[in-house]
Amino acid sequence: MKIKFLALLLFCGLVFTNVNAQEYKYQGEAGAGYSFGVGTWDINRFTLETIHGIRLNDNFFVGAGIGFQFYSQDGESATMIPIFANGKAYLSTGKIVPYLSLDLGYGFGMGVTGRV
Repeated sequence: MKIKFLALLLFCGLVFTNVNAQEYKYQGEAGAGYSFGVGTWDINRFTLETIHGIRLNDNFFVGAGIGFQFYSQDGESATMIPIFANGKAYLSTGKIVPYLSLDLGYGFGMGVTGRV
């Protein structure tokens, strides 16, 4: 686990060390979401995350992120802190831009609570 985390930090350090401000542009993102579980997958999810990195050109982005995830089901809950590397490939340019995104990282479980 420690080796994976150190490898992720090394990767991020190498990416950000080689940044030339005149060629690349900083890009930061923040997101929040809530999902209602239904049927067999009756787990509600709340997510907050932020990703920061560089836009290599019009079509590619690379960065690192951290988040907060809260899961609840029938009076039980769990919390997780994900830390990850993120890459995006933008499929077009314009006002509406679809993209493919890939996250690679690790989630640290912060605890589970039982029924009250």
